[in-house]
Amino acid sequence: MSRLDYRRWTVLWMSAFIIACVCWILLGPDSVGRRQLKVDGDLTIFGYIVLLCGLFVLAYALPHLAHVLLRRPAIEVDDNSLRIWMLPYETIPLAEISQVLVDDGKVEIFRDGKRSRRINTGVLDEPRAFFFDEVGGRLPSKEMVQEK
Repeated sequence: MSRLDYRRWTVLWMSAFIIACVCWILLGPDSVGRRQLKVDGDLTIFGYIVLLCGLFVLAYALPHLAHVLLRRPAIEVDDNSLRIWMLPYETIPLAEISQVLVDDGKVEIFRDGKRSRRINTGVLDEPRAFFFDEVGGRLPSKEMVQEK
């Protein structure tokens, strides 16, 4: 079984930055001006909106952070399937894959009779080599993996 890991430091710094921003909104000083987030120690409506957006982004980043801290792979491939451990989680049988397009920053996996799956590869370590060597070597034809 081959695996593609996350760029650990990228995910750790991204998560630390998001957590610091959310803490700054909650614990930071009162602000002044038209777009103030806090007045007299309480959040304004705009402050609550910004806080909710920050918490939403943090909720999306937490599974990636958990995979990095537990040293779990982002994508695994074996002789039968491609397991994607990025949101949304999915297992794709290799027999269903009709084409894989590798581009800078994303990979698109086309399947027979189902909609394609696009993967953001910005936080992954060496995605081009993984898809061309590991996934392409397990597909019926290496020409099924192409560069866009």
